[in-house]
Amino acid sequence: REALGIQNEQNGSDKEKSGLSLGKAGATVLDSNEIQGFEESVVLHNQDHQDRENLEQMILELKRWLKAGGAEFSDLDVKEYFEEVRGIESTSKLSKGSEIISIPLEYIITDILAASSAIGSKIEALFPPSEERTHSYYAMHGYLLEEMEKGSESFWWPYLRLLPRKFPGHPLIWEKKDKKLLSGTLSLKYLNRQLHQLREDYNKMVVGIPGFGRFSFKDFVWAHLVISTRCYSAEIKGVKASAMVPLADMFNHELENPGATWGYQDDHHAFIVTMDKDMERGAQISVPYGGYSSSRLFTHYGFQVPGDRHYDALVVVGFGERAFELMPKYLCAPTIRLFSYLRQE
Repeated sequence: REALGIQNEQNGSDKEKSGLSLGKAGATVLDSNEIQGFEESVVLHNQDHQDRENLEQMILELKRWLKAGGAEFSDLDVKEYFEEVRGIESTSKLSKGSEIISIPLEYIITDILAASSAIGSKIEALFPPSEERTHSYYAMHGYLLEEMEKGSESFWWPYLRLLPRKFPGHPLIWEKKDKKLLSGTLSLKYLNRQLHQLREDYNKMVVGIPGFGRFSFKDFVWAHLVISTRCYSAEIKGVKASAMVPLADMFNHELENPGATWGYQDDHHAFIVTMDKDMERGAQISVPYGGYSSSRLFTHYGFQVPGDRHYDALVVVGFGERAFELMPKYLCAPTIRLFSYLRQE
């Protein structure tokens, strides 16, 4: 609690279960430059559901589960390069244009599905959808935590038990001494803003949703990291959606020359991954996550890629807290004149 800046007390049984202490005024918010990192790995609180069996056997059972539901995929091999870092390699020669993965909608966790659940509807009542999002982003957090809590009784268990339990390299949960390395960077501003928002919204859910406090703040951050690092953005039946796609979420990122491309196809009622070039047996297949800046890749996914990438710059106009970002490539003469005018005004 001290590391998260939560100092007040609350009454009720949720206190010990969640590790959260709330007073009428809510949790104390630390200054953005003083945010502490987590001093232990972020793992789901229910250790009974974390028996990590042989990875090869778990992958095999995931594939059987998917195929039983109508999924189709080539002979692909899931490799674990080091702890919790995996990728997909081909086990045979693959040709450009061939479909290597097809996962039906019924086997995809979307924010649409999450919002229709009991906990999702409660979360949507607290965080109404916006113009940018059809459904509350947090509906997936709640749905994922409840399904994980069910363990082997969950329909999604063959998939859920393969989700990473720890994110040791993600800067969101770095310790304070490690975050000092980011002093003066835009990445630190992104991370601090994100952690503040997560804490405030978690507190709101504990107060507004009976029983939500059984999930600790670390559980909540774990769900956030799983969703933010593994979700695809797709349009399903004309609706923008966030989607966790079993097996397809194990591809690593490559923007300039990916091995495959992806997308949801309404006519197939499935999420499909298609080869974008010929690849030999044993090659790792990559997909593009999106044209993110270096700082966004780092703060969103926890990694950067070599080579030249565009960077963000933060420009604050006036005294409000709300800011917007401007990429250097847009710093042409008209833009400079515009900001010169705004500064004078």
